[in-house]
Amino acid sequence: MKSRLLPLALVLGLLLATPALADVPSPQDSSVPDMLTLGARDASGAVDPSHPFSIVVRHFGGRPFPSASVVLDFSGCSDLRICTDQSDPNVIVDCASRTVRALTDNLGQLTFRVGGGAANPGGAPGSTGPALNVFANGVLLKTVRVAALDENGENGMDGNDHSAWLADFMSGQQFARSDYDGDGVLTGNDLSLWLAAFFSGTSATGCGSSVCP
Repeated sequence: MKSRLLPLALVLGLLLATPALADVPSPQDSSVPDMLTLGARDASGAVDPSHPFSIVVRHFGGRPFPSASVVLDFSGCSDLRICTDQSDPNVIVDCASRTVRALTDNLGQLTFRVGGGAANPGGAPGSTGPALNVFANGVLLKTVRVAALDENGENGMDGNDHSAWLADFMSGQQFARSDYDGDGVLTGNDLSLWLAAFFSGTSATGCGSSVCP
């Protein structure tokens, strides 16, 4: 009698667990880029739109996960600063927890354009690998690299940021903030990408004092 009851109990347990799994985002089925680039602001004060960070949250099995709460957790990025105003009413910045959050749409999709910069006068301590945790409804989807165009986090992209990048390059440390192609190595290609962003003018001004400490 006991041998028959045990398999039945296992089947019932699996059936009860299935609905719970259906309500949890799946890291394997969701789509998250490997890198986020912090932009500054253009002359009008809008966050640079040139570096979207697009996420698709899905259930186990691949179904879209609408209205999922996606959180970008910058608590592990000690050398970065986030603008308190992201120029998007749907995006919430919490400086106390160093997070940026928003909800996915009906297709489970969400695109962030995160404004901020680094606190780097040149060669300052910072992350050399993935450090930004991306959560959906409390589930860790991925840990990704973060680069910052405004290296010193002051006045947008200018000559001081160029000098700060060069100091990072000469330090021999592969700082993620200066690795704009995300390959883990600081090279001339990263400098080319910084220069292209500089001449575009879309990150010409910074957040000023309106940044999370």
